[in-house]
Amino acid sequence: TSINAGSMNVLGVKFTPNNYPVDIYRASFYTVGSSNGVAFVNVWDDDGTDGLPGTALIENVPVEFSPGGWTPSLLSSYGVTIHEGSFYVGWMESPTTPPVGVDTDTQAENSFIDVDIGLGWEPFANYFDGALMIRVEVDSANVIMGLEDDITGTVPKTFGLNQNYPNPFNPTTAIEFDLASDAVTSLALYDVTGRKVLNLMNQDLGAGHYAFNLNAGDLPSGMYFYQLLAQDSQGSMVYSATKKLVLMK
Repeated sequence: TSINAGSMNVLGVKFTPNNYPVDIYRASFYTVGSSNGVAFVNVWDDDGTDGLPGTALIENVPVEFSPGGWTPSLLSSYGVTIHEGSFYVGWMESPTTPPVGVDTDTQAENSFIDVDIGLGWEPFANYFDGALMIRVEVDSANVIMGLEDDITGTVPKTFGLNQNYPNPFNPTTAIEFDLASDAVTSLALYDVTGRKVLNLMNQDLGAGHYAFNLNAGDLPSGMYFYQLLAQDSQGSMVYSATKKLVLMK
C-alpha cells in the first residue's frame, strides 16, 4: 500500500547503525502512482524531544521521483558522519510528490510523521499500519535499512553476492549481498596476486539484504577481487563467493 502525508508535511524513518562512525551515502524511497513528482529529502539528528528528529543534517534537497520503484538520492557529497545514536531520513512533500510505499508486513516502530496539526512528530502507527519504505546506505557494513531485509521486504531465500556498482569505479562503489540466514560474515578485498589488501568487515549479521560502500581512495588503480564468506553458528561455511572489480583513477 502507499500514502501521501500532504504538501509541506514530513515523513521520516529512524535508523541506528550497527557500528560507528558511519558516513551517510545514499537514501532510497519506494514510490507508487502514475506520474513523476518532487519531494525534498532531509536527514535529521535524533536530538529532538524524546529522541525524535531534531537538527537538520541535510535539509530539503529537491529530488524528482518516478512512480513504481526505488528512487535513490545520493547524499555522500554533504559529508554527514554519524558518531553515535540514531538519525532519521525522510522527505517533505510537495503538491506533486507521488505516494510513498508502505510495507504492511513490517512493524511501523521506526516510522514517523508530522502532519502539521500542532503535535509535531508522531508515530506513523497512529495513522497507518506498516512501515514507510525508505532505506539508507552508509559507508560501513550495515544493512540497507528501512525494510531491514531485501527490497521486497522479505528475507532472501538464498545467499548471494552481487556485482559491485558502479564498476569500473573511482573511488567509491557499492557491494550488495544477501544472507538467507544468520551468519558470521566477512568481506575482504584482494589484489591480483591474491594478497589481502583490505579487511572490509567481519561480524555477525542477521538474515537480510546488505550493502558495503567501499571507498578505495587510498588504493592504486587496478583490478581487485572481493570475497564474501559466511559461516553458521557452529563455524561451518555456508556460503563463499568472489567477484572482480576495477578501480580506475
